[in-house]
Amino acid sequence: MIKDAMRSLKDDKARAVFFALTFYLTSTLMFLFFNMAESASGGKAEIYETNGMANLMLLLEQGNIGNLMMVFIVIMCAIDIVFTNDFYVKNKAKELGVRMISGATYTQLAGFLLIQTSVMLAIAVPLGILSALALIPVFNSILIHSGSAFTITVQSYALMEYFAVIIMIILWTVMLNMSFAFRSPANVLLSADRRQVSKKQGFAGTFRSTLGLLVHIFFIGLYLVPIYNFFQGSSGFAVNAILGCAGMNHIIAELLPKWISHYNKKKRMNDPERAIANGFLRQDLVLTRMTIFLYVGDLAVLLSMMFGRHNNEVENMLVLISYVFIAVLQAMAMMFRLDTELSMRRKQFTILKQTGFSKEQRSGIMTREILGYYGAVLLIVGIYLAAIMISLLTKGQISPVRSLVLTAISIVPLGVTCFLSLRYYYTVVTE
Repeated sequence: MIKDAMRSLKDDKARAVFFALTFYLTSTLMFLFFNMAESASGGKAEIYETNGMANLMLLLEQGNIGNLMMVFIVIMCAIDIVFTNDFYVKNKAKELGVRMISGATYTQLAGFLLIQTSVMLAIAVPLGILSALALIPVFNSILIHSGSAFTITVQSYALMEYFAVIIMIILWTVMLNMSFAFRSPANVLLSADRRQVSKKQGFAGTFRSTLGLLVHIFFIGLYLVPIYNFFQGSSGFAVNAILGCAGMNHIIAELLPKWISHYNKKKRMNDPERAIANGFLRQDLVLTRMTIFLYVGDLAVLLSMMFGRHNNEVENMLVLISYVFIAVLQAMAMMFRLDTELSMRRKQFTILKQTGFSKEQRSGIMTREILGYYGAVLLIVGIYLAAIMISLLTKGQISPVRSLVLTAISIVPLGVTCFLSLRYYYTVVTE
């Protein structure tokens, strides 16, 4: 079984590398962050109680940033690993199904996944720790040049926190992988389409309904109102972005699919490639909207932490490091959720090939779909990000150069994952 699991890893090295890369980045971020936070706080812990939105705002503004960010980082890393793990094991489903109908037991399938997961974790976690140790002198040098007498050291309490969290995440990942093997019969594993997409119409109804139109207007307003609120103070970035996600959910789940369907009805005969790409795009946006919300909400929380408080050099560095890593991790989580959907498209593209679509036309459909998806994400994220940056610039809280740097940190990972998704799409439908 060990030899077979290693051969499977070698044959599927692209997905294995992405899986291990997520754990590598998570390990690096948490090890570095925990030691920085403990070095800054001297091991002091704080316990908070919140009884309402006002207390939550006070907590974000005045609470110990190291402790707040620790909780935030652990939760976000755990969520990202769930999306990564889902992408990995679902792309192993057919392979597991073939093994099952060939006589493999559920225990053997679980052991097969356990071996592969253990090998990747054994490589990723130590490399993450070594990378974090190598980065500590770099950040100490930055702190010295900024005039700070504080230095980052490896703290024993931080090591305990780190290993407790990383062990919990590893055990959770192993449990998810093994439960996937145990709960999935062979016919489900071999199925080309394992999605569960709701077919129900939302409460809004159709555009022709007066009530439906009012509901559409309400949710559009819910998405736009936070843009105005961003100019009222940096401490409210997080809360307003999270509230705006409710409006964003309705727009992605209800308005965009209807608009795309309406567009396709008019243009499908003139541009069938565009119509097909739009149909795929409509499905992509609905199924991945949770990762889009997380991306927007996480960046808004970190920007609120960065500009809604009076931070010292160490605290600013903690938030900036988190901003960079979370932007990368959330972009990867979005890519993994999208790629899980793309991995099921081979059947559709086989039908397109049989109905006369050339290789160039099929490539054009894939390119339009992926560029349309990331363009839509960039528009959704960019509206909020631009409003936040403009509000900070008008209040003199940020320099133009720094605003460009933070914007680039937010956008560049999306560009990279767009390219990777397109490459993966070409591979999965032609392999």
